[in-house]
Order: sequence, then C-alpha cells, then structure tokens
Amino acid sequence: MKYLGCIVTLLFLGINVTAQDFSYLKSIDLSDSSQKIEAQEAAMECCCYLVGVRYDKKDEQRGLATAFVNEWMKANINEKDIMEGVEKITAEVDGYNDMYLAFYIMNYIDNDGELSLMENKVEAVKGLLSYCGNSSNKLKVSKELKQVDQLSQAGELEQYLTDAALTSSKE
Repeated sequence: MKYLGCIVTLLFLGINVTAQDFSYLKSIDLSDSSQKIEAQEAAMECCCYLVGVRYDKKDEQRGLATAFVNEWMKANINEKDIMEGVEKITAEVDGYNDMYLAFYIMNYIDNDGELSLMENKVEAVKGLLSYCGNSSNKLKVSKELKQVDQLSQAGELEQYLTDAALTSSKE
C-alpha cells in the first residue's frame, strides 16, 4: 500500500513537471500571416496558463508566456489604447500589468475582438480583481485595487476607467 501511494505521488509530480513547455513559441513568426491562427491559439494558451497558475516571477514558463503575449499584443492590438486609464491600477504592484494584459487578451481572443475597448478593459480589470482576490495566487491586493474593487461592486468601474483615461490623455 505504501508503494502505491509513492507511485501515485511520483506520477502526479511527473505530470506537473512536464505540464507546460512554451519553448515552441520561439518558432512562431508573428509577422507571418500564414501563422496568424497558430499565433492566436498560442497567445490564448499562454493567457490561460498565466491566469490559471499562481504568480511566481521566477517561473521560466510564465516568463516565456508573458513575453509571447506581449509580442502578440504589439502585433495585433494598439497597446496604448489598452493601457489608457488603467496605468494607475497596474503600476502599483509588480505583476499587475502582466496579469491585466493576460486577462485583456484572453477576453479579446475569446470574443473574436467583438467587445468594445471599454468592455474588454472592464472584464480584464474584473479578472485582475478576481485573481488577486485569491490569496493562493500570491499576488497581493494593493490599496488602489481595493478601491477599484469597491467601485466594481458598486457598478462604477466603467465610469472610473473612462475618467482615468480622460485624465491620463490630458497629461
């Protein structure tokens, strides 16, 4: 019986260790239009990985996934528009920006780009709030994010992001 427990434990460890390998991302050429669908699927896989595992900036796979998501975004979406109005939220804690972008791009791809810019921003911020609200993800909730969470619960998140975008564009 002891051996069975050891075998099952080793089996799960083996599965966990080989679960994700994003080294293949280097072979995807984002400028090649024939690889557009493959690149989009890889970006979605990376986003799902990023939002599905605990935040650990030492995780090599997280680094590869984050880098690919950022490259895919730069090739397909205007980064300035995505970040406008959320800089104040994402700048405070290391990791918020990456997680926000992962949620944004995941929603963007999942909805085939049909949601408006603001709808995607709202969903991405809600995703960030949810992710940070789970203490097992090891990404602390900042004071600013707590305030944004209260606004979200009050149904005022979209207005907050609109006001923040207007303020940031005047500067």
